[in-house]
Amino acid sequence: MIQITAFAILGTLLNTAPAPQSNRVESLMAASTVVRSIDPQDEDYSDLMPLIDKIGNSDIVVLGENSHSDGATSQAKCRMIRFLHQKMGFDVLVWEAGMYDCEYMNTALRGDIPLYDAKGILMRGGWATSQYVHDAFAYARSTWKTSNPLEMSGFDDGQRPPNGAVYLSRFIKGLLDPVPELLLSDQEKAKLDEVLKRVIRFWQQNTPTIDEPERVMQRKFLLDLFDRIDSHRETLEKVHGKRDVDLARAVLSSLLVSEESDYCWSQARKNVPGEWLTRWNIQRDKQMATNLSFLVNERYRGRKMIIWCATAHLARETRLIESLKYPGTYQTPLAIVQAGEYFHQQVGRRLYTIAFTAGIGKIGSNFPHSNPPSINEEALAVPPSDSLEEICMRTNEKFLFTDMRSLPSSHWLRTTVQARPLGYLDAKAEWWRVFDAFFFIREMFPESYWPKDKTPG
Repeated sequence: MIQITAFAILGTLLNTAPAPQSNRVESLMAASTVVRSIDPQDEDYSDLMPLIDKIGNSDIVVLGENSHSDGATSQAKCRMIRFLHQKMGFDVLVWEAGMYDCEYMNTALRGDIPLYDAKGILMRGGWATSQYVHDAFAYARSTWKTSNPLEMSGFDDGQRPPNGAVYLSRFIKGLLDPVPELLLSDQEKAKLDEVLKRVIRFWQQNTPTIDEPERVMQRKFLLDLFDRIDSHRETLEKVHGKRDVDLARAVLSSLLVSEESDYCWSQARKNVPGEWLTRWNIQRDKQMATNLSFLVNERYRGRKMIIWCATAHLARETRLIESLKYPGTYQTPLAIVQAGEYFHQQVGRRLYTIAFTAGIGKIGSNFPHSNPPSINEEALAVPPSDSLEEICMRTNEKFLFTDMRSLPSSHWLRTTVQARPLGYLDAKAEWWRVFDAFFFIREMFPESYWPKDKTPG
């Protein structure tokens, strides 16, 4: 009896041990879905249909990106958006961008504003002018002609577009003006424009700092606006409806964090940069989670949501990650608690986060239509032996989708594995605790940006 038990225990240990390195390619293929194409115009979704079962009842899907310089990832995400909208009923696209900017973009997409200008409402540069993100906007515009439009929103508080202050000022004034006791004086309207111009500006080396007394006064001005809305909420809801008043409160909440962010950047210029920029990132991610909670639980309650952002922002349990290039990064007292940590605690398995990664190729930001053309590329390092990316390379597949939720506890992907899904920095973790799936792209290519006269539509 003792001998049988010993053999049984040995058998259990063998069955639950990680797969030998030679078997990892086979076990990876068995656990993955081969994706045929990342071309958004390819609407034969037979290759993506298995994802319906993998995503299951999750009604919030995150489409991450390793860096903001991944052209192939942007292309793949655009196809995923079409699939999720057409086949799974996802009808809200939330960007890592300003909430009101993206909400206002819906108005632009519904109208006949040239697409380049409509996209410019989103944020400063980046996705708005990317050749490979373009399809997301073109597709969203086309859906407004149907009974199932794809609406836009945002969950960030930073990097607003150049005209962002104009849109926000118009929105806030339009909210308050119809109520006589809330009507802003000309002096207050000028102050609002001044404050908005500062808190949404994009920081550069020559950006002027603000004196502390003036900063305190501007912050008090924003807090007073918040109090005005709350003290006259019932009246405002009769005029505008609860939904728009709630949006105004959420926007002002983000503006207060934007104000704090501006202050952190100014302090980084004068003091210890790392500490102040980390402080900025910590409060930024916390506000991101607050904004997402508002969108999920109030503004788009009952809707299915796609989130477009850097993977890092919606990662969770990042303290479990061991950085190989910067040891201890995720365990220091100043380690950033990502929005995904806060948000996942609230929504649990409703949230399904997809991390994109790549084996070979280049990342970068290219401006081929500028005069002269500006090419800024960087080759990806060869994936280390037995890392996730190297094992994916050995499959010889161009694209793989690997769901980690459905894997048995004995699978090697449920153990500590080396991979580089966060900024292409090598790290080790039990990645299934951090994300829900990997989307592997064999060969990455850089982002490419269009000037206005080259943008279709």
